[in-house]
Amino acid sequence: MVMSPEAGDGKALDMSNNGSSHDHANVWREIDRADPPKRAAIERATDFHEIYSLLDEKTVREQASRCIQCPQPSCRDGCPLANRIPEWLALAAEGRFIEAAEISQATSNMPEICSRVCPQEKLCEGSCILVGHAEPICIG
Repeated sequence: MVMSPEAGDGKALDMSNNGSSHDHANVWREIDRADPPKRAAIERATDFHEIYSLLDEKTVREQASRCIQCPQPSCRDGCPLANRIPEWLALAAEGRFIEAAEISQATSNMPEICSRVCPQEKLCEGSCILVGHAEPICIG
């Protein structure tokens, strides 16, 4: 267990292997990036529902486990809100989604809006240390 340095809440995060049998530092090599599937245009034309479908819990956990938990997280540096992205991802990888959402809401008072309008592919995802080696971690 590793204490979350920014959280200040005393909660421990298991960042050693994200609760999986994978070697934490190499999960990004074993699991390809998965983006949420986009609903068909013909279907979207008839309603005002989300454009993208949600990923299932297993896929979310796998994708979150791809984060290598950099000592100096460039994703956070690339975020105008300085969101604590590695912490969300560590918690999501453990299936602790409510706690991950609480951390998200601590730095963004409108995460449900920001997540839709933020160009994450240019900001946090574009700053991911994996760029150039593999597809970056899917954040948006």
